[in-house]
Amino acid sequence: WYQAVIDRTGKSVKFTIREQVSPENIQEHSVDHVLKGTSTLLNLDKDHSKLFVGGFPVTFDVQPSLKYTSFEGQMEELVIGDSQVGLWNFEDANLNTGAQERDQLVNISMTTGYRFSGDGFVTIDGQTYGVKKRSDIKLSFKTFAEDGLMFLAHGSNSPAKRDVNNGHKMSLEMKGGRVIYQYNLGGETTVLMSDNLYNDGNWHTVTATRLGAQGVLVLDSNKEIKPYKPAIPQVPTELVVHRNFFFGGVPREVSVEGVTTVGFDGCIDQVQIGQTSVDLSDNLNSFGVIAGCPVKFAGVISFEEGARGYARWPNATARDNVVQLILKIKTTNANGLIAYAVDGSASASLQLVDGNIVFRSGGQEVSTSPTTKYNDNQWHVIVATSQTNEPLLLDIDDFDNFRSQGPAIAMRLLYSNLYFGGVPSRVDAALALQPQFSGCIGDATLNGVVINFANLTDISQAIVGKCLLDEELKPPFSVSPDREVLPITGEPDLPEPVKPAEEDGDEVMEPEEVSDSPIFEVDRLEPEEVVTIPPPPTPAPTPVPNCKLPLYPASDPAVTPSSGLRFGTKFGSRLEYEPLPGRLRNKFEFSINIKTVSTEGIILYVHDNKHIDFISLYLKDGRVHYGYNCGSGAALLESDLTVNDGEWHNIKFSRVQTAGKLIIDDILVREGESRGSTKTINVIPPIYLGGIDPRLSDNTKTNLMGLNNTFEGCLKDFMLNDRPVTSPSKTIGVIPCSDNVEAGAFFSADGGYIKFSDKFRVGLEIDIKLEIKPRDLSGLLVSVHSKRRDYLLLQMVDGTVRFSVDNGMGEIWAAYTPPTPHYFCDGQWHNIQAVKSKNVVSLMVDK
Repeated sequence: WYQAVIDRTGKSVKFTIREQVSPENIQEHSVDHVLKGTSTLLNLDKDHSKLFVGGFPVTFDVQPSLKYTSFEGQMEELVIGDSQVGLWNFEDANLNTGAQERDQLVNISMTTGYRFSGDGFVTIDGQTYGVKKRSDIKLSFKTFAEDGLMFLAHGSNSPAKRDVNNGHKMSLEMKGGRVIYQYNLGGETTVLMSDNLYNDGNWHTVTATRLGAQGVLVLDSNKEIKPYKPAIPQVPTELVVHRNFFFGGVPREVSVEGVTTVGFDGCIDQVQIGQTSVDLSDNLNSFGVIAGCPVKFAGVISFEEGARGYARWPNATARDNVVQLILKIKTTNANGLIAYAVDGSASASLQLVDGNIVFRSGGQEVSTSPTTKYNDNQWHVIVATSQTNEPLLLDIDDFDNFRSQGPAIAMRLLYSNLYFGGVPSRVDAALALQPQFSGCIGDATLNGVVINFANLTDISQAIVGKCLLDEELKPPFSVSPDREVLPITGEPDLPEPVKPAEEDGDEVMEPEEVSDSPIFEVDRLEPEEVVTIPPPPTPAPTPVPNCKLPLYPASDPAVTPSSGLRFGTKFGSRLEYEPLPGRLRNKFEFSINIKTVSTEGIILYVHDNKHIDFISLYLKDGRVHYGYNCGSGAALLESDLTVNDGEWHNIKFSRVQTAGKLIIDDILVREGESRGSTKTINVIPPIYLGGIDPRLSDNTKTNLMGLNNTFEGCLKDFMLNDRPVTSPSKTIGVIPCSDNVEAGAFFSADGGYIKFSDKFRVGLEIDIKLEIKPRDLSGLLVSVHSKRRDYLLLQMVDGTVRFSVDNGMGEIWAAYTPPTPHYFCDGQWHNIQAVKSKNVVSLMVDK
């Protein structure tokens, strides 16, 4: 058995092979390499790129440099990033069988701890741990972060009150590098805080003990002890908490007054509650965690706006008179210092100036084009190169290339300082007063050396390991009493939280309360056990004798022929024009008006037999893309601004021989030329408008950047060379454009469906959220079926919403019957959330 590890950051690649030469000896063989050139991006398309393991089909066209077509042997434990890839979760397979697990390169010592990412948490069932009169929490941790929640158990002031922002609680957290232990038994909160800092990246042990109202915080085996004893007897002296105990953070829906919501960024292990060891891997729910505690690598660092932070990487070295810095940035600010290197009197800087990227070194300066701004909240990869007696080079996104007018003076870095995001005033007072960078920097390398931001010690006002501009991670739904959702389970003997006897060490937990959701009917494995929960005190909507909306939508009387046509109402929606409505060979000018809120979609496409000569217009990421090819090289003109704002926009795209122009709303946004010497375009009918024939999808990947989406929105006033283009030869799935539309998908009474995936695994947990505005009392909402008897169904049956799951062990289900049969078809939107967590299903309506 061997383990192969491939790590790549930018152009820097490390390849490692591990082998076990004896039971006690594992050897590593590694080689490092820096790729040539300036290209840094591995462009993969989530819809069209494929991952092959062990070989590939003979029909698949691969690069000629690939020498071998298949693997013969055994393979297991494929990991990409931090995610394991289940080899049996394949889309397609051929000529493979199962194999016995390996007996070498096995980690014998099983870990009970986790590395927490700062956005994650672990939820365990606290019912078995007695914390009523006495609580003992012990754990080991290590972190570099100043703040973060390590443990939380919380409750409420009384069984009749469910306000989790007050009442009973017990927590362990980091604040400013110090450890804080706090608890509240229904009165004042007791807070014990360490004097020393413990965010030094080393392992530490913390023990938090409470007996009645007395408490003590112990760190590193009595190295630091913080006791508390009330001056007068305190009542109450008992802790009443919910069943869920949280480690490393909490789900987004949980907020407890006085307890941090910052997740723990580091490792937690050897957890003990009372005299019982806790295995965090045996949990109810987990998110954003990695088993064990691998060495942390942080390739991203964030700087908040106005914080004026920086990070210093010491010992930066570039001896060969070549300095090449590669990194990626994401920001919304137009100005800021990205990176700054200084060696004696010599310095180099990389900055954002009015949205442009500027690189200065050796008395020279190079800047990107003023027409392209890079503060668009998108990731951009920068390669800045300074070489003695050569112009400065600036390469952006493997696409734009810039160079300075003159050669740069030699600059060498020898154990120098490289700053990211800004500089302290002691280094350069004038530069420190200039705008500092705010946003995210990642995947940084200097002359092929990968920079691990987690190892930096001189960091000010920066956040390591996450990008604050990325979309907030959404932890999975936590089945918790705090969500006021009634859990429905197929286990008939599941114990309910009760108040145990009053002996010392026993735990008191508040009983869960009735959900505020209107009515749930619960079917356990024994069908005779049915529980009905009464509706809430709030009045139901005014009943209507029938559904408010007609079964078939009425036509909009405001629509006229000049309103245009709406595309995207069905698969393959488009217009086709045959023959060609005008001359395109030497020059042309198209004009069309569009209105959409979609980010992607094909507006126009026409091609030759081999899809070499073509003309295309499409949306990607909300921006207009205009492409064409005269046969010897394509041109692609892209707008900076988005047009998917739901308003009408006029787009004109023209070509004269190889020169093209893109004009939006009478403003010239881009000009360009196609490559090569050919100056004519030879295309054949039809012209596709609003989409393409789905059978062409595989042939248009390059010309349309992988898009095969029908345009979702309205088009009108289609013109070629100042003449209206009318009378399409084929019309598929278009309707008059009305302004009275809503977001979402409409399913006709005549039938229709959307298939999310050909292969889908429900797994142990799934959280389904959707909004519905039905026109009938019955209909299928969501369905997953297997070839066996397993299924998942969310449906309406005579006005009742029913969620049912069967994994082969019998059906478990939850249903909501409204106060009136036409509750859901009252012409308003209604929210539905259906959750499966292991053998528990839950249903929530209009929350």
